[in-house]
Amino acid sequence: MTKDKQKIEADKIVLTKKIQENEQISEDLKREQRKWQEQLEESNWQMKQQTDRIASLYQELAHFGDKAAYYNQEDIQDIYKTVQSVFRSQEETVESAYRKSNKQLEETNERLYKERGALEW
Repeated sequence: MTKDKQKIEADKIVLTKKIQENEQISEDLKREQRKWQEQLEESNWQMKQQTDRIASLYQELAHFGDKAAYYNQEDIQDIYKTVQSVFRSQEETVESAYRKSNKQLEETNERLYKERGALEW
C-alpha cells in the first residue's frame, strides 16, 4: 500500500471515529434531555400536589369563617401560576439549547460524511 493510500485510510478511520463520537454525544444529549424532562415533570407534579393541599386547607379555614383564608387561597393559586410560567420558560430554554446542540452535531456529521465521502475508496 502506498503512502497516499495509507494516509487516505488513516483519514477515513479518523473521520469515522469523529462521526461515531458525535453520534454518541447526540444520544447522550437525548438521554439527558429525557431525564431532565422527567425531573421537571416530577417537580411540577409535586408542586401541584402541594398547592392543591394548601388550597384545600385554606378552603376548609374559609368554610369555618376565616376570611383571610379565602384571600390566601387566591394568593396560593397566583403563586402557582407564576411558578408554572417559570417552569415553562425554563423548559423552553433548555429544549432550545438541546435542539441547538443536536443541530450543530448533525451539521458537523454532515460535513464529516462529505469529507470522508470525498476521499478515495
